[in-house]
Amino acid sequence: MKRFFLIGLVVVAAAAGFAIARLLATSPAPPPALDSPAAAAEGAQHPFPLVSRFELPRRYGYFIGDPIPLTLVLETRAEVVVDLVNLPRRGEKHGLFEVREVTLTTHRRGGHKVYRAHYTLQYFGATPLDVEFAPLEILYARADTAPGGLRYRRLLTQPVIINISRLGPYRPTPPMDIKGPLPARRAGLGWGGLALGVALLGTAGGQLGWRWWRRRRQQAEYQEPTPLEKTLQRLQQEVAALRPPPVSPLPLSTRLGDLLREFLQAAYGVPAFALTPSELAARLPATPACQKLIDLLQQCDGLKYRQPGSSEPDAQGLLWEALLVFEKLQQGRSP
Repeated sequence: MKRFFLIGLVVVAAAAGFAIARLLATSPAPPPALDSPAAAAEGAQHPFPLVSRFELPRRYGYFIGDPIPLTLVLETRAEVVVDLVNLPRRGEKHGLFEVREVTLTTHRRGGHKVYRAHYTLQYFGATPLDVEFAPLEILYARADTAPGGLRYRRLLTQPVIINISRLGPYRPTPPMDIKGPLPARRAGLGWGGLALGVALLGTAGGQLGWRWWRRRRQQAEYQEPTPLEKTLQRLQQEVAALRPPPVSPLPLSTRLGDLLREFLQAAYGVPAFALTPSELAARLPATPACQKLIDLLQQCDGLKYRQPGSSEPDAQGLLWEALLVFEKLQQGRSP
């Protein structure tokens, strides 16, 4: 009896081992990597063009308003065309999350192209809560199988569960005491800048004041010459012009008469160039100086009608006489 029992037990064990070995032999192997030779062989029969995944530093410990960094990674084959037009943009809402920043980057790795969408999210809803970041819609097409144009297909990514905590950390925070004003660590730098600014303003003000005082001093030192001084200077220039050969096209008598008329017009305010000596005598005061000047002017006008060259000696005498008259007038004496 025991012998039959042992034989049955051995048979049952052999049958069970055979069943387990058959089950292990027929179980599916793990999927190969996307860029492995096995995947390439399998992709030739059952091609799947892209793989998506999310990268998140952690799925918990976020508070209300915290920036949540989330990265979408798409790895596609070389012949795949991806359209990311349906991805949420900056300022939009995706489910319960608000998208604050979006940055898209691409690079190649082997024969594949990798897309990365870096998101910065914020949540302002109820807490504590496990919030689902809803699937994203991606459009893709294969360029090598579309002779008449691209035919896009939809791919939805997997959702991401993110735990949002309450407003503050779980550990209690002790209240902070009121503190007084903190000492400025850069007080010296501030006072130094203020002193430098005052010094620059003082220097600029000093320069402006010095220039103004110098201009006033020059104006005080410079005095406009009187008509008498101007005429005397012109007479002295005419005397100095006698030494070299005369270069003026006008005779000396004409130049001397014009000089006397210019003095009378400037000193007494009469139109001396539009009046004859007799008319000038009627408008000028009856002083010895005016009578002497009218006499010299009449003689100059008389010399204009002589032959050229014959009146030059007499004109030189009149010039010396006029110079003597104006020197006496400058000294305050009667001519």
